[in-house]
Amino acid sequence: MISDEPGGSLRPATVTVAFWCQLAVAGLLGVLTLVNAAEAVLFTQLFGGAVLRVFAFLPAILCVLAVWLAVTAFGLRRAGRTAYRLSLAGMALPVLAVAVASVSGGDTTTVSIGAFSTGDDTALERLTAWSMVMSMVNGPLAVAALALAVATVTMLLTATSRRFFGSPARPGGAPD
Repeated sequence: MISDEPGGSLRPATVTVAFWCQLAVAGLLGVLTLVNAAEAVLFTQLFGGAVLRVFAFLPAILCVLAVWLAVTAFGLRRAGRTAYRLSLAGMALPVLAVAVASVSGGDTTTVSIGAFSTGDDTALERLTAWSMVMSMVNGPLAVAALALAVATVTMLLTATSRRFFGSPARPGGAPD
């Protein structure tokens, strides 16, 4: 148990670990935001502004989720019940995103290269190189964010953490 203030309520170690895991997820989502925003800029340069609307959507969503998780993480440290619930909801989103990407085939860049081909070999080379970078960065970062999201949810759903946030230890208030 850890306390931020002298005489304050003790924060369980599970909440502290969840706090740091959640900040790590937010940081990974921030990096994914930057990589996907760079992809949007590249596609806009190569194919014009109409493409930006398609490729700017993912970085915008990732940025909102990263900020959401970072803000609610600090609420966890202060034992905020609302932050606890918002953290659990926010952690479900990376899991859902990976599930959707897995079902849909994941890599939209590969489809886009064929769909927007201009006949310019230099542009195609840039797209191919960027596609490789995207695969090398997005895949491992998404897996790490997913693993940390699962760890965070696991820590937040322990009986100790639920009691700390004022939730019943078990559904229905049954004893542990």
